[in-house]
Amino acid sequence: MRLTVPEPKIDLYNDGFADHDQLDRKATGDKLSDLVERIDDPMVIALDGAWGSGKSFFLKCWVGEHLKR
Repeated sequence: MRLTVPEPKIDLYNDGFADHDQLDRKATGDKLSDLVERIDDPMVIALDGAWGSGKSFFLKCWVGEHLKR
């Protein structure tokens, strides 16, 4: 039996890391935003991690945080 922490409700495109960042991933999100803003050419970004490691959660928080900039 695998126990998981329920994912909090995130208002996509509006919420950022402020109320949800218990693992201090805002700094990583800020670095990703800086990279995205500096590159003019088309690019692909891969977010790699094990199942349940928080990839989708990170992206949901990041998109809201990035749009606030």
